[in-house]
Amino acid sequence: MTYRVFRPRTGWFSYVMLIFAVVIVLVTAISLPWWAVALCGSCIVGVVVLTLFGTWYAVADGCLIVYMFCLPRRFPISRISEVRFTGGFLSLGAPSGERLSIRFSGHRPINGFSPLEVAPMDKESFVEALLEVNPGIRVVDNTDV
Repeated sequence: MTYRVFRPRTGWFSYVMLIFAVVIVLVTAISLPWWAVALCGSCIVGVVVLTLFGTWYAVADGCLIVYMFCLPRRFPISRISEVRFTGGFLSLGAPSGERLSIRFSGHRPINGFSPLEVAPMDKESFVEALLEVNPGIRVVDNTDV
């Protein structure tokens, strides 16, 4: 059993969101009692920190495992049809703008994800690990376009 873990790439947008959360807590500290600020602030900052540090990816036993908020979701690598190098910020499973968009074959999306977007720190090694399991994956690099 091979188990390869890939840490996510965190971009500047993730840290801007953390600073934004702290600013919201400080602004609410002006008008709310201390206990409400502590409760709301710890919840907001906790969610942002958990998003930044509670996400990682693993390739094990023919599955891509995506840990988001420390909850694993398994995706069969045999159903991956395409991996595309993309950019953008509107996805939960990738705390960076430099990401990979993974499309699955079949009529229905797997676990409601189609496409799945991930942002491993070492994208090339991540794609190589997927290709070791499923060499039929089409790899598209459109970051230069």
